[in-house]
Amino acid sequence: TLARLPMGDRPGLMYASPAVRARATAERIQRHLSIDLRFEDALRLGAGIEATWGLVTRLAEGTVPVMLVGHNPTLEVLVETLTGGSDCEMRTGEAAVIETPEEGSLEGMCRLVGRMRSPE
Repeated sequence: TLARLPMGDRPGLMYASPAVRARATAERIQRHLSIDLRFEDALRLGAGIEATWGLVTRLAEGTVPVMLVGHNPTLEVLVETLTGGSDCEMRTGEAAVIETPEEGSLEGMCRLVGRMRSPE
């Protein structure tokens, strides 16, 4: 689980869709990891990959690893795009932590650090 990751790989901040189910998932993860949680409309269902990509691009400029909680298929496509992976199936209630490069393009250059399923 993410709680076992080295401190440098653990997210220090989580952005989540304000939708009811995503909010519930994010709040359970937040209590488990004790990290800051902010709600972001770019992660709302139907916001589209462009809005989500814009958010990720802004967040990549920061220094703290960030966790995103949103909706499929947008998050699956986002993780696949960032990591250059294929078939990145994400289950309901699951989050992924992605490490971004210090500079340069994000597309295909990020690393999947870990995954966490919402504690029940």
